[in-house]
Amino acid sequence: MSEIAVEVCNVSKTYKVYDRPYLRIVEALTRNRRKFHFTSTALKNVSFKIPKGTVFGIVGKNGSGKSTILQIIASVLQPTSGTVRVSGRVSALLELGSGFNPEFTGVDNVYLYGSILGMTREEISRKLPGIASFANIGEYINLPLKTYSSGMVVRLAFATAVAVEPEILIVDEALAVGDANFQHECILRIRKIIQSGATVIFVSHDLATVKMLCQRAVLLERGELVAEGDAESVAKEYHRRLFKEELARGEPAKGSDFSSGERTPRAHRTDNQSPDLSKAEMPSISHMTTFAERTNSNQFGSGEAKILYCEIVDPGGAATTAIGYGETISIRVYVKFDRSVDSAIVGFVMRNSKGVDIITSNTHIEHANLQNVTAGEVRVVSFSFTNTLKDDHYSISPAVCDEQHFHQARPFHWVDNAVIFRAGKPRDTIVYSVFYPEKLIVQSSTLTELPSPEPQEAVS
Repeated sequence: MSEIAVEVCNVSKTYKVYDRPYLRIVEALTRNRRKFHFTSTALKNVSFKIPKGTVFGIVGKNGSGKSTILQIIASVLQPTSGTVRVSGRVSALLELGSGFNPEFTGVDNVYLYGSILGMTREEISRKLPGIASFANIGEYINLPLKTYSSGMVVRLAFATAVAVEPEILIVDEALAVGDANFQHECILRIRKIIQSGATVIFVSHDLATVKMLCQRAVLLERGELVAEGDAESVAKEYHRRLFKEELARGEPAKGSDFSSGERTPRAHRTDNQSPDLSKAEMPSISHMTTFAERTNSNQFGSGEAKILYCEIVDPGGAATTAIGYGETISIRVYVKFDRSVDSAIVGFVMRNSKGVDIITSNTHIEHANLQNVTAGEVRVVSFSFTNTLKDDHYSISPAVCDEQHFHQARPFHWVDNAVIFRAGKPRDTIVYSVFYPEKLIVQSSTLTELPSPEPQEAVS
């Protein structure tokens, strides 16, 4: 039988609500003989167990008690009745930045917040460079928090919280912090925590993310546990209850508009030609240096080849970070090989803002492997397809290996979140989640040798 990380047993939480704050004192002075409050119940006899190493989802409408049960598990709140047993070090991504002092510097707040999370001063000092690097707020880390933007505050709080290396990670709608690049970094870090074997308790209204990340889940409704099981079945029950309420009110159920006679975007899409790869040029030294520095912590591999650069180009062949709906999107990957390879494979994974894999493809799948590659050679590979993505931002993670090790998952080089781009909104709204491009064109070409380093300006 699996070890239990969290056991919630008959937990209830009731709040006393007063019309005026002073009535709390008046009631205390009467030794509770007179009541000046009414009660509000957030949880009613909730019980469930979470085995160690499980990604566990909690779903439900606003006001169902999701955040309350997380706060009780994290010891932020105490239950009115019932017990919670937690086995392991806990880090909670609840209200990011709520433990910060606006008068303290960023470094001081890292020590303060880290100590609240259970880290020793020596441990925080050891991890401070990594926290600063992940937060990526530059010199602001030495300035008072009151000079920060709200985005900078949550970046620093998230970086500190995940540095705890928790055995139990609690995430309450905390994945949409900061800008697009930082959101993808957050998702990647949480995925790594999951892969390390930690127990993750995850609350989100995005059921697609819950189904993708979680093995098991519970559904709360008005403070009561109404369903428990695998994430797929709990999500279906949640949908069923939502649609039942909508239909009872005479509202159309979400996702039920497929009967519309209007044309879908595919019916009036303008096809675009993929850009000519023969016109591709090597990125500049400065571009490749910036790319290497930005992705340094998100890459790994055996080293026989190196991804020098990755970019998104528009139908005209220009680098871009935004692609309109129906336009041709081209992903270019520049690879330098340090040894000769008979048959090399280049591929990519595209993930949405929630970290869900949307498209995975490579030259092996498309029957376009790079043949007879010599040591020192630089190849550029382009993957092109019509953009039918929903309005969101996406990350591209390219990789390269040889055919011999393709099925052994041993890449020469892999770069997570190499490039982030935005997909534009379609003219018509349709409901879709998983797809494969109807037409994906793969090209490859041999490039000239690397450019010479750019001359440095003389220092006077």
